[in-house]
Amino acid sequence: MTQFELAEQAGIGISYISKIEQGNRFPSIKTSLLISKALKVELSELFHFKGKLSEKNQPSKEYLELSAILDHLSNDELKLLLDLARRLQNKF
Repeated sequence: MTQFELAEQAGIGISYISKIEQGNRFPSIKTSLLISKALKVELSELFHFKGKLSEKNQPSKEYLELSAILDHLSNDELKLLLDLARRLQNKF
């Protein structure tokens, strides 16, 4: 899928898609959901958590559990969780 096709299917500007891909912009949960739906993948598949793989190079039990939880949260709950994660990140 091209950036143009993704932008069109997700209803997002192509320049924004390009900036996300380049790491110059970070999409909101809402935008991430639009992208995951356009790509026909689960939201959790869009994110790679470095160091969270098991010895067999498979997602850890904790990662899979977190992914399953994320898939069932409302947008408001996702925003709260994201805020908490950012606060934790800044604390350490």
